[in-house]
Amino acid sequence: MTERPYYLGIDLGATSVKAGVVSAEKDLKATFVVDIAGKDAKEVLEAIFTSIRRAVAKAGMTLDDIAAVGVASPGPLDLEAGVICDSPNIHGWRNVPLSKLLNEELGLPAILENDANAAALGEYHHQADPRIKVLAMYTLGTGIGGGIVIDGKALHGAQGNAAELGHIIVEPDGRQCACGQRGCAEAYASANSTAARAAQALQQGCESSLSQVLRAEGALTAKDVADHARQGDALAAKILDQSAYYLALLSVDVWHVVDPQRIVLGGGMAQAGDILLNPVRKHFQQLCWQLQGTGGIEIVLTKLGNQAEMIGAASAAALAFGR
Repeated sequence: MTERPYYLGIDLGATSVKAGVVSAEKDLKATFVVDIAGKDAKEVLEAIFTSIRRAVAKAGMTLDDIAAVGVASPGPLDLEAGVICDSPNIHGWRNVPLSKLLNEELGLPAILENDANAAALGEYHHQADPRIKVLAMYTLGTGIGGGIVIDGKALHGAQGNAAELGHIIVEPDGRQCACGQRGCAEAYASANSTAARAAQALQQGCESSLSQVLRAEGALTAKDVADHARQGDALAAKILDQSAYYLALLSVDVWHVVDPQRIVLGGGMAQAGDILLNPVRKHFQQLCWQLQGTGGIEIVLTKLGNQAEMIGAASAAALAFGR
């Protein structure tokens, strides 16, 4: 299939399907987005087909120019069979053989990849830095997704469940996590957790300019916390620093397991920028061992933003079916 140098990357999100045409060099040539909020299972499948055809047409191509399709999806997934076992976002999607359905509809080979793994693949292959052999990534949003790439390939583990980095325990017997465990990194450093801890502090009587937002909106977001921390609010700064501390603690754990040269912070919360990144770096330096320093490990913000999953899904397709 290497004579056809383009791949399709599909980001199957909670409210939209994003399709992108990606070159063999991992450059995004064209994208198309279809809203799927409130759509049923059949409508979502049609939306995926539509997004693909529109993206290909937008790139001035036909399906004959495409070598393969990769889909980034939240799990649980059966990666080997190409099946979405259960979708957290799409009602009625259980045991959907999406790779097979795409192949039948488009006449192209297709592969599934976990969305956080895909984001990590996107960051790794798009930058194509020969110095980087091992990369880890956190997608910081409702929860914390995780991906680890070693020598260009995503780490899947024996049952496809490797790199669930948000569920590494950073506080034994700590806050309840949605997964059922206690003390997960997700329960301390995700966007939702950051907002929830700020709201809890206000309810306990702490003073903050965030109280005005809570009264007006009825809820807080991680962006609210970051914005008010940037403006000098003490409580907001404290809450954000706590999230940074737990991300740094998670990074120490990840470092000792897979020895990455680069850790990437992605997802919506990464849009906070340096006000999140710099404390993570500071705490990491303080927490890590002093036997040999950090070995030059980089902790950086995503370069691809919300395009990482598309480019990574296309990268997974290229690895499986092309070049």
